[in-house]
Amino acid sequence: VTSDLTEEQHTFIIKGVLDPRDNQTKLSLQEAIMLGVVDQNENTYVNPVTGEKMSMTDAMNEGRVIMDFVSKKKIREERNSYGLITVKITKETRPYTITAVVDPSSDTKLTVNQAASKNILDTHSSTYR
Repeated sequence: VTSDLTEEQHTFIIKGVLDPRDNQTKLSLQEAIMLGVVDQNENTYVNPVTGEKMSMTDAMNEGRVIMDFVSKKKIREERNSYGLITVKITKETRPYTITAVVDPSSDTKLTVNQAASKNILDTHSSTYR
């Protein structure tokens, strides 16, 4: 499983502001400030007739504030990957005879007695380590 996270800083210039009174007239930023459509102190877009306010970010997303893209800068990039392991445990219920035991440290085959003496095989609890 991999995940990527990128944080970027975008720089924009406000080219114009739609007048909320008719949603058609394009005002300059200075005109919008003088008419009370843009409140610089609260960073809001305001309909001067209804008093309805929204954040400048929302106004930009809705196209009420017309932006011109200037630059983009990567601030942070992070990549993570995680491995997933599935462990399957089975239990045999039919009788069987052990003919050899693999030593996990050397991958060599041992007899049952050799494996028991090295504590690799416990014949009393029927476990392999």
